[in-house]
Amino acid sequence: GIVSTFEKNLLILKRRFSSLAERLETVDISAISASQAKDGGYFYARKQPNGKWTPLTSPDNPIALTQNAVASMEHRLLNGMSPAVVVGLYPGFLLETVFQHFSTEHEKKSKPFRRIYVIIDNFDCLAAWLKTTDRTMILSKAEIEFHAVDAIPAIVNEIETDELEGPDNLTLIELRSGSSTGGNPASIVVIGFVRQAFTHILLG
Repeated sequence: GIVSTFEKNLLILKRRFSSLAERLETVDISAISASQAKDGGYFYARKQPNGKWTPLTSPDNPIALTQNAVASMEHRLLNGMSPAVVVGLYPGFLLETVFQHFSTEHEKKSKPFRRIYVIIDNFDCLAAWLKTTDRTMILSKAEIEFHAVDAIPAIVNEIETDELEGPDNLTLIELRSGSSTGGNPASIVVIGFVRQAFTHILLG
């Protein structure tokens, strides 16, 4: 039969990040969907047992949220060769933006492709991201790594021991999840944890 977009993406995730793929087995893929947001972007939603859909990400302004996150880190994105840490897929525009920027730098300026660490703090959102569109280019890129939030200490250790990239100039890029209730508390806790874990690196 025809391989679905989700299955196609999942194959690569399984091959490169098997422990993340395993954790998706508990997610009911049929109860997760993407819809158009008010600003023309899209948002993810989950179907509740009562049949109602609840937003997982901002149904109002995901594009503006992404633009604000990029603007706050623009200087560090445009300068240097430090890797980026993207927290969450809410709904993933931020990862796509950073990926496009690093790709352009790599192709037009012959710079090495900068590493991107994607921190997964919500498996419903990961499932939705995999289901929405073909992600094979990002998923198969060797310099892009996907990690569950509980793997952060290992990533910090990896960055610290990587002499090429150096611990002094990590670009921490974050995007808080804006749900219809005005913010996802779990995500904010996660971002606090990520920031805490990377603080000594960010401060050099």
